[in-house]
Amino acid sequence: MTEETKPRALIIENIKASRQLATQALESSGWEVICEETTEKVFQLLENSKKSPFSLIISGVKMPDMDGDEILTKAGEISPVTQRMLIIPVEEKDILIRAINMANIHACISYPFKEEDLISESERCNRAFLKALKRHRFKRLVKRQNKQLYETAQKFKKRNLKNKQRIKEKKLKILQLKSQQRQQTKEDVKNLTLDSFVEYKKLPRKPNVFFKEFETVSDYIKSFIKQNADKHSLEWKEQNLNEIIAGKPENFEPHELVENLTTLALINSLNIKNAIPDTPEKDPDIKDDTLEYYLELIVSDDYITAWLRKKREIDKKIVTLTSILDFLRESQINYGIIDDKTIEEWLDKPYTKDDKIAVAKGKECVPGKEGKIIYNFQTDYSNPGKILEDGTIDFRERGEVPFVKKGDILASLHPPQKGVVGINLAGSEIPVDEIVDLPFSSESGTILSDDGLNILADADGQPHVDAMGNVTVNEELRIDNDVDYRTGNIHFEGNIIVKGVVKQGFIVKGISLTANEIEGATIELSGDLNVAQGITNANIKTVGNIYTKFINNCTIYGFGDFIVQKEIIDSSMWLSGSCQIPTGHIIAASISAKQGIEAKNIGTSSSQASVLRIGLDDHIDKLEKNIQTKLDDSLKQRDELKKQIKKLEKKDRELHKDTSENAHIQDRSQLEIKKYKKLLAEYELSGDNDAVQKANKTIIELKNQSARAGIKLNRLFELQDSLGIKIDALTEKVRILEEKNIDFMIEKKNLQELREKNTPDPKVSVSQTIIQGTKITGPHSSLILSQDQSKCKIEETKKEEDMMQYYEMSIIDL
Repeated sequence: MTEETKPRALIIENIKASRQLATQALESSGWEVICEETTEKVFQLLENSKKSPFSLIISGVKMPDMDGDEILTKAGEISPVTQRMLIIPVEEKDILIRAINMANIHACISYPFKEEDLISESERCNRAFLKALKRHRFKRLVKRQNKQLYETAQKFKKRNLKNKQRIKEKKLKILQLKSQQRQQTKEDVKNLTLDSFVEYKKLPRKPNVFFKEFETVSDYIKSFIKQNADKHSLEWKEQNLNEIIAGKPENFEPHELVENLTTLALINSLNIKNAIPDTPEKDPDIKDDTLEYYLELIVSDDYITAWLRKKREIDKKIVTLTSILDFLRESQINYGIIDDKTIEEWLDKPYTKDDKIAVAKGKECVPGKEGKIIYNFQTDYSNPGKILEDGTIDFRERGEVPFVKKGDILASLHPPQKGVVGINLAGSEIPVDEIVDLPFSSESGTILSDDGLNILADADGQPHVDAMGNVTVNEELRIDNDVDYRTGNIHFEGNIIVKGVVKQGFIVKGISLTANEIEGATIELSGDLNVAQGITNANIKTVGNIYTKFINNCTIYGFGDFIVQKEIIDSSMWLSGSCQIPTGHIIAASISAKQGIEAKNIGTSSSQASVLRIGLDDHIDKLEKNIQTKLDDSLKQRDELKKQIKKLEKKDRELHKDTSENAHIQDRSQLEIKKYKKLLAEYELSGDNDAVQKANKTIIELKNQSARAGIKLNRLFELQDSLGIKIDALTEKVRILEEKNIDFMIEKKNLQELREKNTPDPKVSVSQTIIQGTKITGPHSSLILSQDQSKCKIEETKKEEDMMQYYEMSIIDL
């Protein structure tokens, strides 16, 4: 078992022999063991190790201040994922039941015990702990996503409220425009005459036309008078115009009613509606007997504060404290409503313009604060060695390479401060952005302090922190010759120094690698790669930076920067950092570098054009796509297994039905046999031979029936057992796949966090020449050079023209 995966156990036991035996057994099998004799110290240790919990806590039955089951109960509350084991003396096994019920223990072992039994149970508990830890992390991820979804829903809700307010404002504007329209129409028809009536209809001004239009108006007036007379049961007499003129007194003036009636007739003939309204038009959606007619509800954009505004002098029969409270509840305002007395006092005040009151106020959320990690060593030193006159690198002259001694504090965590959720007017929580825990992990060669806030060196060596936040102290593995058949593949959790060549077909995995040359090897590192000469025909994956003299025909994936002295030829590279070859040449290469490319020359007239992608994280995109493919395949396998399990469970239910029927037949047969045996005894006493014969025959038939049912039952039980084994095997496969799926999800999350660390820099800098035909692609635009360019910078820039924004590749002279 390596240092990296070493499980930790906490033992609290006052029987010295038991404590020593358990400690010796676990340490011999690769466990890190801490022993304590007081419960106070145990609980403090569990509290401080929440960031990196213990795999297992082992407790004895009796302690000076607390029983073992009580200790484990409390331990479960502090650290739920830590497994709990109880040591019970042989003579006190009755305590086991109480421990199971009270402490929910995961394992129990009697004392004295065999070392192999303790180790076996402890390993089982460690496997369960690792599964529980993965589930816990996955739940945290799901919880965070749920909060984000909830926040999105709240935003939609706020947007809906804004839209309602806008609709209300639009309705008010429509009412105002209608009022203006009516006023204008009223002015237009105020002095409407037959002459203007004809002009409005765009008719020729001829006598017959005037007469015809006059008849139209006259017919309307007659119809209007007749309808109203009939409605009120009145008699009326129609007179012609000549009779009216003949009987008119000399001082007769048309009555206002006649003028209005004539105007109304002209208006209706022109189909002009509501030209002379008696009262102002009101919002048709709001009646004057409702609270909304008198009050307006205004809600803030953040849904934290609500105001009531008086529109006009209120009717106290309609607007009451009760009606306001009901109105607020109907408007989904349930939290932070002011006291009744304040509302009543506001209602009693006389109406004034813009008289409003803050009727409800929620609780604003308090955002959290991000934490930070302070490293007490140089995490990114870029001095791989001294460049000699012949262009090689002497890695013995590495400058100030970090080196620490055992006990040094390597990193200190300043924990983030969690935010405080708010409460909106509906009484719902307003979530705050979850403050993500910083990657702060103590790995090989280091230890975590009791309070979980410091990582200390557990050995002398070179400190290192990888992209995932894992801090290590690495000793060196030195190979004086080549990596070849004499050494085999190298797997070492530390710094590897190879004085010769890493040969064709061999694999090197470790923290960092320093070598003279690499020829056709596979390299996987969580730190830096330093190569004095060059790299040829190799496949490389590294989390740190890469330094070398040249590369030829290589495939490289890296999270850091790629720094080359002389040339990159015919290679494919995907980098989350930058590609720097300020004194060298890029020839026929395909390079994707999120933070840009710098070179002396790019391309030659006789070589294939290079393809450069800048500002894009194709590296992480590829990794995420690969993980998603694996996740999709795993989910597909899991779903297929679940279908098989359902089919088997259906078959098992059918077998269970058959089993029940045959068991019922067998039970019934046995009851009938008992019944007939009793009757048989009575028949024999009475001397009824015929009845005796019939009873014997029936008993035989029942026995045969019972035997047949028993045979069927045995066969059914065998089939059920076989199905059960298959279902268990498939269920175990599903469990394994689901654990893999959780790992994939966590890996995707880590990649996303890495993506957000580096800012894209879509730029190519060339100090001498870049050849025509070179293709350059950025996040939003691309360019194929139509001619050679010298001493220039090519970068993606944002342009604005005619109020439109767009991107283009710009060539800027240096």
